[in-house]
Amino acid sequence: MIQRNPAVQHCIEARNLAMEEARSQKLERYYAERAGNRAFLDAMPDLSGHQNVTGFIACTAYALLIEAIDERQSSKLLYAAQVALSALRQLPKEEQRPAA
Repeated sequence: MIQRNPAVQHCIEARNLAMEEARSQKLERYYAERAGNRAFLDAMPDLSGHQNVTGFIACTAYALLIEAIDERQSSKLLYAAQVALSALRQLPKEEQRPAA
């Protein structure tokens, strides 16, 4: 079994669930895939905290691979992640540590 990033796995599960729901409503494949792709993006982690940002990057890469997003959209998402990582580096050390 493939060991996936937990954020990616969460996004995949959201996509599959949305696609199953769309198919159960007898939607055409195109619309089922669109619903699944939207659910995948909606399930992506917030850009807060290092772990979430790296999960967001992994989800973006996976979405690009499965063609849930196009290259232009992926560039915008990855740029947002880059900005978030940069902002995290600017935080004082005590704010960077996860809450206990």
